[in-house]
Amino acid sequence: MKLLALTLSKFQDLEMVALLSIFKASKKFSKIDFYSPEGKKSVTGQFDIANINTLTSYNVDDYDVVYIPGGQGATLLRNSLEGKKCLEEFIKNNKWVIAICDAPNALEDLGLIKDNQKYISWSSGEMNNPKRIKDEKTNVFSLGKLITGRCPVVTIDLAFYSLEVIFGEEFSKSLRNQLMGKI
Repeated sequence: MKLLALTLSKFQDLEMVALLSIFKASKKFSKIDFYSPEGKKSVTGQFDIANINTLTSYNVDDYDVVYIPGGQGATLLRNSLEGKKCLEEFIKNNKWVIAICDAPNALEDLGLIKDNQKYISWSSGEMNNPKRIKDEKTNVFSLGKLITGRCPVVTIDLAFYSLEVIFGEEFSKSLRNQLMGKI
């Protein structure tokens, strides 16, 4: 499987690094690339922890999954024509879309979440969209090919949940146990 991470300036560092580290450890992804719809050759996260070299173009046929971290990058995504175009291509081609924190809200604001889809996301409490799950006990959610997570604190849960949805519960649990030293 191959993944493209949509990498805008000021992405949330923890959401980018933790999820993709677990995906890399899974050995299920033969390719993980980073795409800058801003046309930058490298992008830095909002906390200046992660500085990532990025591609300035991609071919949707080369990937199975797109990942969108939140943070301030999600705010930039709302005004990114190239970012929206990228996501539209993945959705149109029935690829997996994984988003966390404010990124699912950005997807909704861009009109990319279908009318019958629900999602979980970060909220300051002011978001009243009927598609957004408001159950505070729900931290990760999937419907169809859209997998979403609430906030940075649940990034690791989102990683294992995504692996469960895509590759099965047994695989996800086995990897979690392996990484926890419970072989």
